[in-house]
Amino acid sequence: MSHKYGKTTITVTKSSMFVKKQTPEWKEHNGLRYPFPSADENKGEDMEVMELQVRGKVVKAFLRGGQFGHTLKIECQEKDVRKVKEFIATDPKAKEAGFKWPICDNVLNISNKEEGELEFKFIWDGRNIDINDITQRRRLSSIYIQKDAEVYVEFTVTGYTVKNEHGSSLKLLSVGLLDDGTAGYNFDSPSKKRRMQ
Repeated sequence: MSHKYGKTTITVTKSSMFVKKQTPEWKEHNGLRYPFPSADENKGEDMEVMELQVRGKVVKAFLRGGQFGHTLKIECQEKDVRKVKEFIATDPKAKEAGFKWPICDNVLNISNKEEGELEFKFIWDGRNIDINDITQRRRLSSIYIQKDAEVYVEFTVTGYTVKNEHGSSLKLLSVGLLDDGTAGYNFDSPSKKRRMQ
């Protein structure tokens, strides 16, 4: 599965976090910085922006669309947050004073503004499938991605500079639902309970 991002194609990888343990090369384009695999690894083919994947629990989800686009905040395990931070830290501007991180505690803030007025398109059911086999993925409504749901998120990292302030943002590519977070709860109305013999 590929996602179009301007003229760059971003390809889904099969590993849990990164394609390989490697230091990306950051290239500037239209005022943003993008991470690419090392030129030595690519053997003459066009390089593609590096993609990351992470699992986490939804803290907030705004995927139905509106004037602010799509945003997903997920709480992740500390080891996964550390890996994302290590990746972002390879951005040459990450060492600048005041660098803005898209992470607060263990919560990643991931967003996508493309076609933001519409429901986010790339939401799929990841329950009881091999999440790395994209042929098994089936479209799912954004209503399933809500607080406490466990999700598998594919995203890219970009660096930016605005008025001499540097930072990083995470661009949402797809969301897979692993668990809707409702196990152990009965949402039927109390009026449906039997009240008498």
